[in-house]
Amino acid sequence: MKTKILAMLLLSSGAIAAENQLSNVSTVNGESLLISSEFYGYTLSQGDSRYADVVDLDGLDWAFWFGEHRFTAKQGVDLISDVQMMGEYELKNEKPAHGNEYYWEGGSSKDYLDESNHAIYAKPGGGFSFQVKPGKSGDFRLDLYTHNWLSASEFTACLNEECVTIDNFYPTSIATTQNSVQFTTESDADILTIQLAFKPDQFGWSQNDGYLSLEAINLSEGK
Repeated sequence: MKTKILAMLLLSSGAIAAENQLSNVSTVNGESLLISSEFYGYTLSQGDSRYADVVDLDGLDWAFWFGEHRFTAKQGVDLISDVQMMGEYELKNEKPAHGNEYYWEGGSSKDYLDESNHAIYAKPGGGFSFQVKPGKSGDFRLDLYTHNWLSASEFTACLNEECVTIDNFYPTSIATTQNSVQFTTESDADILTIQLAFKPDQFGWSQNDGYLSLEAINLSEGK
């Protein structure tokens, strides 16, 4: 199994004003996979949060997560598997919180403002896992949207025995992350496997527990 790992430490300089937003993009290119990590760091202003971005869930398949193992998804398709939990974790769906604002045909994340988020405190290596099976050959893009609180994570994508990994590091207390995978399937049997796991780092609030929250998944055609 081929594995490529990139660990990038992203440091902020100077004070961060309440309405300032930091962003950074890093990428890792494998033989058949190109993955990226883009974070939006932001702060709270007088106890009020603001969205990092507006996201349209309009792909071949998508899912929006709003509570403990609860989600809404595109009807009539099943290209994205159920999300499985990995390793040791404790569910922490205490507050309604999403870093982005999401829209899809017939609804939006505004319909779930009173619901909790699908968040966990994970031990090292604990997190989320799922599979994507487009069911045909072609070029595709998978976007995973998550947010964290003072925790880093490791994102891994595997296709046809090749695995590519990128580390998500954050310089702010709250950060929304978009991990993207550009990949090409050669047959209708090809399956892309995704894992997002807590990885301790020197700036995290804990080396034993990492806060990770799953927000949305979107699969689209083309690169």
